[in-house]
Amino acid sequence: MSPKFLLIGPKRQFLAFVALPALIFAAGLIWFGIWSLWVTAEKTDHALRDQQVEEVHSAIGATLDELAQSQAGVAIWDLAVDKLQTEKVDLDWFDQNVGVWFNYVFGHELDIIVDGQDRPLYAMQGGVRVSPRIFETVKPDLAPLIHAARSESGRAANPHERLANRPLSGDTSVRTSAAAVHATDLVSLNGQPAAASVMRMIPDSRYSDAPPGQEPLVISVRYLQTGLMRRLQQERGLVDAHVSDKPVSPRAGYFSLPLTSSQGKRIGYFTWRPAMPGEAILRSMLIKGSAALAALLALLTALVAGVGWLMRRDARSIEALQQTQLELQAKEAQAQYLANHDPLTSLPNRAAFSKAVDEA
Repeated sequence: MSPKFLLIGPKRQFLAFVALPALIFAAGLIWFGIWSLWVTAEKTDHALRDQQVEEVHSAIGATLDELAQSQAGVAIWDLAVDKLQTEKVDLDWFDQNVGVWFNYVFGHELDIIVDGQDRPLYAMQGGVRVSPRIFETVKPDLAPLIHAARSESGRAANPHERLANRPLSGDTSVRTSAAAVHATDLVSLNGQPAAASVMRMIPDSRYSDAPPGQEPLVISVRYLQTGLMRRLQQERGLVDAHVSDKPVSPRAGYFSLPLTSSQGKRIGYFTWRPAMPGEAILRSMLIKGSAALAALLALLTALVAGVGWLMRRDARSIEALQQTQLELQAKEAQAQYLANHDPLTSLPNRAAFSKAVDEA
């Protein structure tokens, strides 16, 4: 044992060489474990959230494609086109074969038919026939789609559209036949985010009598706040899904995804409470692991206390050995003195004289 070590008191030795390193090791081990769990939980939650974002994009795209696909059954139909050319439109026939069918089978929430001059002929909302004048309340918001369907805008097709004399989008997902001409996109109807599709009505067995772009149009709408929310919650497991005007703070446990049309117009935010299994697992492990951590700390404390007791015992033993050594040195010096001096007079004796002569 080095002299420098011996100069340090037992308590300081215990603190410097046992307690402090043990404390640093325990703290580092705990921090590393918690950090590793937190990183793993964070990555798990982000991966699941990204997957849900993809599912939302996929569901919105599927809603747009299904909306246009459902229109084609009526828009490309000889009988429907012929019924519009009669002197008086048979509204009961359109109720049974268009409005109710669209609403009951495909979940359309608003369907409107206009003629080649955009004059409304028929409308059904929520499964109930309404005045065609409802078209005037949504016409401004639907105008870009109407112009695109009539080839009046000249813009390129988005992935969910078939526009006349325009190639399909490179990442198209349309489900309609090549005969269909439709403009389909996300819109905001009177402040409500919706999927809307405007399709030309043409015969399926002959050429249309109307000039291209002046055919009657069928307009179909599904609001995102109703049907799509139910679909995402039931099929995708999204919790508390809704559309909001502004993004919700993540601190509230929600995630907001911007909703924009293909032309870049913001129509709202799709908001839901993403599943956080990583956070739940981390919380559970921290709660259940506290007992194991307490046991580990207790074991470490007992180990440190044992080492401290051994160090104190060793310190006492070293102190006793040092005291014994001092006593032996004192006795040795006394014996040396008595061997070379007279015990009565304390004067050097013959042994001291002989030693001096020998040394001289």
